Amino acid sequence: MTEGQSPQSGFAIPWWPVIVTVIVWAVTESLYLFGYQQAPLGTVFDGFVGTTDDQNMYFSFICQSADGHWLFTNRLTHLPHQPALFNLEWLVVGKLMAGLGGSQRWAYSIWRAIGTVVLIFGFWGLACAALRSEFHRRVALLLCAFGCGFGWVFLILEKAGLTRKWPEVMLDLSDAIYPFGQILINPHLSISHGLSLLFLAAFIVGEKTERPRWYGVAAAIAVLHGLIRPYDLILLTGVIPLYCLLESVVTREFSWRKLSLRAVPLIAIAPLVGYYVWLFHFHPVFKYWAGQGAVKEMPLAGHLLSFGAIGLLCAARLCCFRRYPLNGPADRLLCVWIAGALVLVHANKLPLFSFLPYSPVFGITLVSPMIILAVPLSDAIINQLASRRVQVLVGVFVVLIAINSMGSGVWVLKTVYNLRSFPDHYITTTDDQAFDWLNVHSQESDVVLSMLNTGNRMAKQVSARLVLGHWSVTPHVREMSRAAESFYKGELSSANSQAFLDELGAQWIYVGRDEQQFGVVAWETIPGVTLRYANENVQIYSYTGAAIDSE
Repeated sequence: MTEGQSPQSGFAIPWWPVIVTVIVWAVTESLYLFGYQQAPLGTVFDGFVGTTDDQNMYFSFICQSADGHWLFTNRLTHLPHQPALFNLEWLVVGKLMAGLGGSQRWAYSIWRAIGTVVLIFGFWGLACAALRSEFHRRVALLLCAFGCGFGWVFLILEKAGLTRKWPEVMLDLSDAIYPFGQILINPHLSISHGLSLLFLAAFIVGEKTERPRWYGVAAAIAVLHGLIRPYDLILLTGVIPLYCLLESVVTREFSWRKLSLRAVPLIAIAPLVGYYVWLFHFHPVFKYWAGQGAVKEMPLAGHLLSFGAIGLLCAARLCCFRRYPLNGPADRLLCVWIAGALVLVHANKLPLFSFLPYSPVFGITLVSPMIILAVPLSDAIINQLASRRVQVLVGVFVVLIAINSMGSGVWVLKTVYNLRSFPDHYITTTDDQAFDWLNVHSQESDVVLSMLNTGNRMAKQVSARLVLGHWSVTPHVREMSRAAESFYKGELSSANSQAFLDELGAQWIYVGRDEQQFGVVAWETIPGVTLRYANENVQIYSYTGAAIDSE
């Protein structure tokens, strides 16, 4: 039911994905323009409409690239270490930003546009490889580009007082599990999602044609993907062996040639997997990246329900596999992909894997293969309604697309409301000016002390090392947050404050609104502390402990 056409016709690029790409990018970009125009007096828009703390973290690495580096340190810690992280995406965005004269706004806009292109055309490539009907491909692309789940229904019921708040079935409005949300809030997610789909498309064509070059293309995409988002290599290394096993059972055939071809992507990414195992498990600083923080866990049933109409249709297709069998390698590979992603997200619910954390990062690609598997089920619906075939066909898809797209409209309205109502999207001009001053007067090796929220915002603008910068990426973030709070509350004696600053190797003390909430402290009573900058709401002090010792 989902066998695609030949590679020659399947991978031609028609006007349809071009139009969809332009529309999606224009709609989402208009919300960023609204954010810049909506900034209240005395503030500036921070440039993000979602996942702000993560994207500020991204820019701590992007700024290193713009500063001329090719290998990155973790600037969100005071701990000294040598450059160890390579990320191709952040490297390219940083070089782009440098080429644009340091403009983060334009670099981010272009980055989002690239993410939109990669995701939309990645899905179109997968649809061409897996779906026979051109009509099905176009409908599937609309469902991908503008789709959402049933979150909008439960939101209306909640606002009307008819039901309690059910966040587990509203993930499509909060966690960007659909492509529209990913394109809107985070280009890192949309690029990663698109590369996953391009990998699947190339691998499927390889399975159909048995031509080695397509496995080579899939391997190249997998390596590129791994250089951008390491998490997804885990999914790849699990899916390919499981798929090989499934194919051997289903086809009752075994071929060393096929097995070797299917293993090409695994062989290609093996060095990257080894590098990331070392970096995130053994490196003295980067090993903390994935080991801190906790994400609120959602039940499996709620997660599946949050995919809305597409999730229900996909489930119906799979539950009725005897009547509507999975045809060919495309369907089977997509099923294994869905199963693998769900297992990785919810592995802690399994008896043997209860030690693993709940990991929603593995679920960003789930909906696309669901769409590919669900759309052809419409043929079965039409066959049951054989009379007035064309009218029914159009009607079914119009209703499906309308229901599936309501959530994207709610995304837009929610973003507009948030930009109007919540100050978190804006930085005070006093902080913005202070960040700029500190960026000019500090060195890359300097350490800046602030509270976590300030440090996270500072990471986007200041090329220096921050004691606190991200809830997950900063090593020992809880302990350091408590120590910084004690410092800003004035609970430490002058001698202990100096010892704390010496332990951090701090050169700068930032005192903004987040730091002033703990009270007023006479910072210059600490030996070596000197006021260097002040405006209406911010003071920046330098600390020269070495100079005091020499005296």
